[in-house]
Amino acid sequence: AGEPAPASARAAPAARPNGAVALAEAPAAAAADAREPKAQFKWSKAWYPVSPVSWLERGRPNEFRVLNRPLVAWYTGKQWAVAEDLCPHRAAPLSLGYVTDAGALACRYHGWEFESSGACSRVPWATDGEQEGRICSAPASRLRLVPCEVFDGLLWVWPDESETAEAECGLTPPAAMAHAALPGEWGMVELPVGYVPALENQFDPAHAEFLHAKFNDSDSAIGATNPTQFVPMTSFRVRPGSMSEKGFVVEHGGYNTSNEDVLGERTFIAPTSSRTEYSTKDGEPYLSAHVLYTPTEPNRVKMFTKFAPYQAGIEAGRGAKAARTAATARDNEPGAPPLERLQAWARNTHRSLLTQYLAQLVGNEDVRMGLQHGFSTAAYTLGDQDIAAMHGVEYSLSAAGRRWNEGGYFLPTQADAGVGAFRRWMESRAGGAVDWLRAGDCADGIAPLLPEGERYERFHRHTKHCKYCRDRKS
Repeated sequence: AGEPAPASARAAPAARPNGAVALAEAPAAAAADAREPKAQFKWSKAWYPVSPVSWLERGRPNEFRVLNRPLVAWYTGKQWAVAEDLCPHRAAPLSLGYVTDAGALACRYHGWEFESSGACSRVPWATDGEQEGRICSAPASRLRLVPCEVFDGLLWVWPDESETAEAECGLTPPAAMAHAALPGEWGMVELPVGYVPALENQFDPAHAEFLHAKFNDSDSAIGATNPTQFVPMTSFRVRPGSMSEKGFVVEHGGYNTSNEDVLGERTFIAPTSSRTEYSTKDGEPYLSAHVLYTPTEPNRVKMFTKFAPYQAGIEAGRGAKAARTAATARDNEPGAPPLERLQAWARNTHRSLLTQYLAQLVGNEDVRMGLQHGFSTAAYTLGDQDIAAMHGVEYSLSAAGRRWNEGGYFLPTQADAGVGAFRRWMESRAGGAVDWLRAGDCADGIAPLLPEGERYERFHRHTKHCKYCRDRKS
């Protein structure tokens, strides 16, 4: 099975009479894919992002989950190390502990210390050096290390528990390496929805025209005074030959009056990466968006985002208040302090050495993080709207006991092609569901219907993951 084809391999679109372009449709693509032998994606044998490195604490352990496996990361003074969040002595969470001045990870329960190699280096309760040496040399005293790597400002982990994990991880690069890195820092939130509805949402661009039509209102009622300006999607397909256990590529046209003639290409590299490239009918770059997903535990997923708009007036969802890209919305939020507005202007204007100088002048860390956190109302409103819909979908399907293709969904329009493509990939290439490493609460059952307060609260979504917010909170 092949890799998803890169942007340069896109077939030339057919010309429309009005000078725009239309993607040639391939109605037999899904049927042809169904007849092929299918290699299966292995969930544990992949790289997953867990946090922007700048958000991690260097002076203490950082806890997180991947595929429901508890993990802990710590900084040794030279590099990051990751292990299972479990002390081999009494199974206490190592994330409760601390990092010593020498860069060892110490267990809070009884003080055992561990090196980045996984070896136990200190047992305070040993009666003498000889006993401590025997304990530390015993295989049972070692940490269960997890391969990790820093790429594009993110810490990635390979959660596989097999003995070949260290060798295999070197053969597969993080999914984000398949694309040129976008400028800026990654944003991250942990959403109270499952992996599948989150990814479906990513392959459903048409939802923005109604769900986000009223940018600042979470209830988003649509009426005559606030009409959406959508354009029915006439072209949306899986690129022929791109579907494999490693992912797929979808190609589509525009969906509102501002991007009607834009061509979109979304490349999914399993299980984490969705990279979207929009171009104008003349082939000029319009917008790049990179979204990464990490399934942390059942009904929760981390989402990492970067956006790079190239054209003025880019809008995602139209109404009385247009929804611009999250970065642009934050930078132009009314009431922003003058210094931060200056930095936003300097960063978004690239016409002279003067603006570059101004960007450096006010580009200190506090200002940068203020920009990322101070204008979050608009971005959070978009997220709340998505969560409301995605959580509702997840609960409704599981409560009714319906599968998406057995009475759960009715997908009759061209705009539904992306959702269908992702669902087909899950069913035919990935076992139909996330393969969790820890059973726990992962048995099939009804997804919990969360109270509104739990759906939209900010602490578990952002604050607990972010070093800067934790520092301000304390």
